[in-house]
Amino acid sequence: MKGASHQSVFVKKRLFFLLRLVARAVLIFFAFVLLVLWFLLRVVNLKFNNPQTTRFMDLRLAQLRISNPQAKLQHHWVSYDRIASTMKRAVIVAEDSQFLVHSGVDWSAIENAWQRNQQRGRVTHGGSTITQQLAKNLFLNGTRSYVRKFQELVLAWMLESVLSKRRILEIYFSTTHTASLSVWQDMRRWL
Repeated sequence: MKGASHQSVFVKKRLFFLLRLVARAVLIFFAFVLLVLWFLLRVVNLKFNNPQTTRFMDLRLAQLRISNPQAKLQHHWVSYDRIASTMKRAVIVAEDSQFLVHSGVDWSAIENAWQRNQQRGRVTHGGSTITQQLAKNLFLNGTRSYVRKFQELVLAWMLESVLSKRRILEIYFSTTHTASLSVWQDMRRWL
């Protein structure tokens, strides 16, 4: 009888362990789904509203406030119609020649970046499209990793699924790298 009760306790412990494992997996899955939905809602919001800041802007402002606590973000929105068509073409050619035909990801550019990174033994190239750069700047940080690249791919797919190419370019020009209106105006004069 002792062996049977010992076996019964072992089975109960094992069953309890498996139930906890399944419960944790279900919680992780639902947390992931909620995170994806949260980002999707933020992307849908971009269809109707201009972003006030981006993750990159927030990080840069935090850096500036270390040395100057009164530092402020100076961000000027540039509507799509105010961006010179030559500027749009120049950026597309320089940053993402396949922008008008891909759905957010240029797999050949990612493959080339992968090969370069393997040769160098570290992540130095990302092969990002304009949409991926926008996803990174809006929602992520500047770290270079394959996890961040995966996040960028998912967010780029969301952006491309919800927003038009025109809207993606408008947000890109108004938020990426330098959203300084004076810089874009200076560049427009020369194009």
